[in-house]
Amino acid sequence: MKGDKKMREKRFILIIAVFVFLLTLVQGAEAASDEWEFTVAPYAWMAGIDGDIAIREQKSDVDVSFGDILDNLDFAFMLHTEARKGKWGFFFQPEYLNVSSDEKLGPQRNIKVDVEIETWIVEFGGFYRAGLWGGNRSYLDLLLGGRYWNLSTEMDVGIPVIDIAVDQDSDIDIIDPFVGMRFRTYLTDKVLLSLRGDIGGFGISDSTSDFTWQAIGLFGYDISKRSTIFAGYRGLGIDYDEDDIGLDLSFHGPIIGFAYRF
Repeated sequence: MKGDKKMREKRFILIIAVFVFLLTLVQGAEAASDEWEFTVAPYAWMAGIDGDIAIREQKSDVDVSFGDILDNLDFAFMLHTEARKGKWGFFFQPEYLNVSSDEKLGPQRNIKVDVEIETWIVEFGGFYRAGLWGGNRSYLDLLLGGRYWNLSTEMDVGIPVIDIAVDQDSDIDIIDPFVGMRFRTYLTDKVLLSLRGDIGGFGISDSTSDFTWQAIGLFGYDISKRSTIFAGYRGLGIDYDEDDIGLDLSFHGPIIGFAYRF
């Protein structure tokens, strides 16, 4: 559908144009520091999953709580990193999740089903500190970046009585551009509020989603000049439909972590 693809490209160009326009309009009241500042923030996102997955027109509802994921969790890794000099900076945020399950099904429980799911969500990009107030106590960042998704599934079904084994693997790669904003302000000398939102995907190619979104709200507490603990809530959604595979999923749940600046 060439017409649909051109319309998606125009929509993406329009959103980028609005982003650049905002960049030129919003001016900081103070200058940012010209020295490099780095942030490393490991965190835990206790997310559940809602939505549906369609494979070859066969749709399945998804309703998985964080408790269900935790019961079958093999390994997880989540880290946010960023570097900034002056008003410009960049960020890199890898997330990895490995979940597996062994079940025995059937009236005699002689059908063995082994399922392993590996998920990567990697965010990367840059930001511009468009607004800065109160001696770095409040700021507004404009974000431009990408989000890489990889969902790898391996399922083995074995029926020992009749010596039958079935292996089924799937692998999905999605790379979404996104634009967004991030705002932070101190409510007291040590307590801060951080808000972030972004949208992306825009269906501009076969390897991007039709739409993706993210919203994060955090409260932080400075335990030292360089260290902050934080907690809040994060939601992340994706709508993807390509090559007989459809995803309409939202990941949402509490998030806690620790940030160190140097």
